[in-house]
Order: sequence, then structure tokens, then C-alpha cells
Amino acid sequence: MGSFVGKDFIKIVKDIRPELKTVSHYICIGDSPANMKNYKEIISFSSEGKPVNEVDEDEDEDAALILYTGGTTGGPKGVMITRRGLYEGCVVMCLGPRVTPKDVYLCIAPLFHMAMACTFVFSHHFLGATVVIARTFTSAEDILRLMQHEGVTWSSESCEV
Repeated sequence: MGSFVGKDFIKIVKDIRPELKTVSHYICIGDSPANMKNYKEIISFSSEGKPVNEVDEDEDEDAALILYTGGTTGGPKGVMITRRGLYEGCVVMCLGPRVTPKDVYLCIAPLFHMAMACTFVFSHHFLGATVVIARTFTSAEDILRLMQHEGVTWSSESCEV
């Protein structure tokens, strides 16, 4: 298993790394310490060809990710999303609202939110569309400027935004 680490979280990950027994690769976004791989260096080896979408059917029920929810009791529970479930969710999202590779999706809500991650972000990645992740914002004007600058065609926010 691998983990992506932003520069603001390097120290935290370093402190808890001994407890993360199942994580074998750490990929740093930005300047990376010696014990983490650099994201830009990794993608520099990618080809311009189409991605390979072959998944062994025996792996369909393997967990693709674990999202945590408070559920009805308020206590955190890990919800495993299978590879097949993630794939089918992406297909449904792409077919229903007609997401295309030319779309640009703006993600404002936290990525740990199930609807945000699985429904919107992954479905756009699935088709090769662009996903813009807003790190922070201070006003609606900031969001609108970012949308205009990035050419956003899709976005979904909470009522508070």
C-alpha cells in the first residue's frame, strides 16, 4: 500500500510512520525527504499512451480504499470500498451526468468525504479529466476566481460554501 503525503504533513507522517505497518511506499507531493518518493519524478516516467485498465477478476472484491464515517453512533468506522464498487461507481457517474475527458472538476470539500472522493473526484480521474483541488479559500470570490482561472466545468460544494 502507498500513501501520498503533502508537505504540511511530512512531520506528522514521520512521527507515526513506525505504526503504519502496511504502508510500504510514501509519495511526497512537493520537495520530498530522502525516505519518500517524489510525485513529479514518478509521473515523469509515465507514457503518453492510454492507461491500462486491466483488473484481474479475482481482485474485484479486494479493498481499494477505506473511508471512515461516524455513522449513526458517532464512533469512527472504516468502510471498505472494493475495487469493483469503486469502478462501477465511476462508470455510473460518468454515464449519468455525461462527464468527459475535457471536463475540469473543482474539489472543495474534504477528500475523506465519501461523495466527494468516490462520486466526483475518482469518476473524473477515471475518464482522464482534470481535477483541481482547492487547498483553502477565504471567500466565495476566491472560489469564483479559481473556477475562472482553471476553466472549471464541474463542481459540488456544501450549502455553507
